[in-house]
Amino acid sequence: MQGVIQEGILEAYPNPERKGCAGEDEILRLADRSARFDDTIESDPHWQHVTHCSPCYRQYLEAFSQRRRSAVPNR
Repeated sequence: MQGVIQEGILEAYPNPERKGCAGEDEILRLADRSARFDDTIESDPHWQHVTHCSPCYRQYLEAFSQRRRSAVPNR
């Protein structure tokens, strides 16, 4: 189900002119918060934009994936 939602966001909001996009630092901050399971992210206006902007969401997913991989202990 999560993959379907992610694909929907990645396709539904192209924003080719990147109107209202947050900078890379803000997207990295959101990825850090999300990786720490910070529930308050839902009310963040930058998060609201990221979830309605395919380019920002793509950047967020990449940053989030990197954060999660670096948090996994080596076995």
